[in-house]
Formats: sequence, C-alpha cells, structure tokens
Amino acid sequence: MTTFTHTAIGYFIARGFAVTGILPDANSTYLLSMVFANAPDIDGIMVTRRLYTHRENFYALSHYPISWLIFSIAAFSISFYQPPIFGQYVIMAAIALFSHFLLDSFDIFDGIAWLGPFIKRKFSFVTLSLSHPLTNTDWGMLYRKHWLFYVECVICILAFGTAFVT
Repeated sequence: MTTFTHTAIGYFIARGFAVTGILPDANSTYLLSMVFANAPDIDGIMVTRRLYTHRENFYALSHYPISWLIFSIAAFSISFYQPPIFGQYVIMAAIALFSHFLLDSFDIFDGIAWLGPFIKRKFSFVTLSLSHPLTNTDWGMLYRKHWLFYVECVICILAFGTAFVT
C-alpha cells in the first residue's frame, strides 16, 4: 500500500479513538497515529535512490513486525509508570503500527516477512504480480492496473471526506 493509504488508515484509527472519547480530539492525536502508521517505512527516508531500492531493502529492521512488537511492549511497560493517557496513546500507536503491516500484506509485488528476521519469506494476501517493477514509473503503471489501486483511492477519498465532518 502507498503512504497515502497508510496515512488515511492512521487518520481513521485516531478518529476512532477521538470519537469514542478514549483520546482527545486534537491534532496531536491524529498526527501521532498517522506518523506511526507510516513508521515501518522510515528506512525509505534514508534511501535516496529509486523506489525499488527501498522495496529491496525490506529486510531492514523497520520492516519486521517483531521489531515493532518489542518496541510496543517496551513502550506499554513504561506506560504503567505514566499517566493513563500515555498508555492509551501507546495502544493507538501500536494499532497504527500493525495496521501498516496488515495493509502491506496486500502488496501485489512482495508482501511482508511476518516471521522475519528468522524466516524471511514474504507473505501476501493477494496474488503476486509476475512482473516486478524496476522504477517508480514501472511501479505506477503496473499498480494502476490492479484492483487494489482503486481500493486505495476509495480509502483516501473517504478519509479526506470524513476529515471535514464534525
């Protein structure tokens, strides 16, 4: 999935916490959730070359769910010594983090190494594309022909639309 979709899902997660009154309906709540929904792709910032370099770099620690599970458990453990709202933010951040992996499990080119770094086999819920993109242009052309592209468009439009509903 794309950064836009991860951001939209992060928004929906924050909105769920805000609407139910678990967390305040504040910009910081939304920003935190959207940042954590994109956090596993942090290594993409460090890659200055084309997109495929980032995608080949999926063996970085940030792309293993276990890395973030350890991080989440540590943060949750610390939350017992903090005000209760800290723990609620940690739970929201963890949900946003793992939504990233769930969404990337619908990747048509690779998938996620759910058991990495121990087992680096990648899993995807959809049939993988036979042709693997080499450049951003190739990736865009192949992806726009897949039904997941349209699902992502709907998710992003819904997030944008609900952002203006009070």
